[in-house]
Amino acid sequence: MPAETDGILMLDEIPSTNDYLEELLSKSSFPEGYIVSAGFQSAGKGQENNHWESNPNDNILASMALYPNFLRADQQFYLTVAVSLSACSLITEADSSLNPMIKWPNDIFLNDRKICGILIKNSISGNSIRHSIAGMGMNINQLTFSGRAPLAISLSSVTGEKYYIPSLLTNWRKHLMYWYNMMRNGDLNYPEQEYLKRFYRLNESHEYLIRGKRTRATITGIGSYGWLKLKGDDGTDWLCDLKEVVFFP
Repeated sequence: MPAETDGILMLDEIPSTNDYLEELLSKSSFPEGYIVSAGFQSAGKGQENNHWESNPNDNILASMALYPNFLRADQQFYLTVAVSLSACSLITEADSSLNPMIKWPNDIFLNDRKICGILIKNSISGNSIRHSIAGMGMNINQLTFSGRAPLAISLSSVTGEKYYIPSLLTNWRKHLMYWYNMMRNGDLNYPEQEYLKRFYRLNESHEYLIRGKRTRATITGIGSYGWLKLKGDDGTDWLCDLKEVVFFP
């Protein structure tokens, strides 16, 4: 049975927390920071409709309602910054020795393996954001993964500890609202700087598939709209949208 405590709706199984919360918001208003969490998602997805693997009740599968009317529609990437930083803060709060990194635009890696994925859905009206749904899947207590997720890792597999998911959800909201309210108060620069400090492969030369061409390049930062900036080893400058660059392991 569904249970709601402290603005967190806990569900046993639904297709998608993002879709469920989106349906709720279409019918009624909910306070900012309201969370829908599921023990299992039968149709959980990440970026580009990638499948998200999760054992029932082992991990965070959750979405949060936000109303970022202080951001223009062309600034929506800052929501990715805030949610990514909140995920990193949640991990380091669990164990301060850990060093999670943000793989552009919003996967969280730990020890070169994926621990978290983020999917944000924005409702846009003109140049304003009516509401946003910040979805996060984070591997917490799951210890084994199928061959479809060879790079997956969980918090428990690294620390050896077992975690209580409802407490982590409360902490996630705390961390997300910290970064979010900083932006609401007009400071976009500091969160962006902190985002870049945790940028996976920043200033390192690696191979990528850039606009269909296999190229060795170095990530140098982010540009307008959060697009990825790279410099090819041949001197070519690249500014890439989400579908224009593929990372190789």
